[in-house]
Amino acid sequence: MLATLDVHMSAESKINSENDWYSILRVSASADEEAVKKQYRKLALLLHPDKNKSVGAEGAFKLVSEAWSVLSDRSRRSAYDQKRNSETFWTVCNGCKMQYEYLRVYLNHNLLCPNCHEPFLAVEKNKSDRTKSNMKKVNVKKDTSDETEIGSHGVAAEPTAIDVPDPDFYDFDKDRTEQSFEPNQVWATYDGEDGMPRYYAFIQKVISVNPFKIRISFLNSKSNSEFSPLNWVGSGFAKTCGEYRISRYEISDAINAFSHKVKWEKRPRGVIQIVPCQGDVWALYRNWSPDWNEHTPDEVIYKYDMVEVLEDYTEEQGVSVIPLVKVEGFKTVFHRHLDPKEVKKIPREEMFRFSHRMPSYLLTGEEAHNAPKGCWELDPAATPLELLQVVTEAKEAEVEQAKE
Repeated sequence: MLATLDVHMSAESKINSENDWYSILRVSASADEEAVKKQYRKLALLLHPDKNKSVGAEGAFKLVSEAWSVLSDRSRRSAYDQKRNSETFWTVCNGCKMQYEYLRVYLNHNLLCPNCHEPFLAVEKNKSDRTKSNMKKVNVKKDTSDETEIGSHGVAAEPTAIDVPDPDFYDFDKDRTEQSFEPNQVWATYDGEDGMPRYYAFIQKVISVNPFKIRISFLNSKSNSEFSPLNWVGSGFAKTCGEYRISRYEISDAINAFSHKVKWEKRPRGVIQIVPCQGDVWALYRNWSPDWNEHTPDEVIYKYDMVEVLEDYTEEQGVSVIPLVKVEGFKTVFHRHLDPKEVKKIPREEMFRFSHRMPSYLLTGEEAHNAPKGCWELDPAATPLELLQVVTEAKEAEVEQAKE
């Protein structure tokens, strides 16, 4: 009876108009997945209607189950935490490891580090991930109040947002307008780690176009056994191809969270399969190893090579790909490698090499006078930062350094 009462009392308190799922499960906001799972099982056993006939037990069990469905899903938990915490968040520069506190409007934006001046994605870090050294509070002026930074360097700084550049020729945004969404589609959504489209959402229903509101279900997978026994999902990596199941539905009004429509195939027993197809462009993890785990450094993980898929994936043969080479003078225009010996066969056991599919457009040469026919233009919003720089600019910089 006490457990039932505690759950209902916790459900009365709201944080920024959201249910406090952490309080309902009686765990801290910094609790890891194992702690959340352990507490859910404990409460579910106490409150299950088959065993607990007290008044309110069924409602409490539903609340606990909903809390579990949110907090056990990494993408849903991340989205919930963003809504829950309204003012500021802590993040860390991947280069110099300096930690900063920013206003929440900069969450998941590409920023320039005030310390080392290198770009990084401002991803929120939990308290357990932070240390007291190298921590800086970066305050941005709100209205007319003057707020200054406090920290080890004693220099006021404002975050510099790096906007995603416009493509050279093709407008990828016209493929993801409010009118683009229909029931039974699967869309890729952006990862909170480095902003690449690694998660998938099944469109259940378009509630309204203006204002934009849809009912979606994220695709989940508890394992990657269809490829190999490698503990990829269990180590916290996003699974970007393979077999998935539809999770519980939720309402979304964030059109900017969606990258592109995804090709999928319905398999037996409600399974949805997503695999590389001929003509797709994908990013491969350059340094991928079957030994990767939760301790693998970000600087090792987030390095990529672009490839074009030459034939559909099969379980027997895997998939064949050919590297793409950047075309000089453009931001995200690539062409096939000219040496056919560079074609690679990726077997079924190594499908974890695929980081994410990239929206792409095959140029016809008629888009503009300088459009290179037969080359791929890639969506800048799904292109890693280090690949967005124009090649000729990099070469000019090298020439200047050589002169010095």
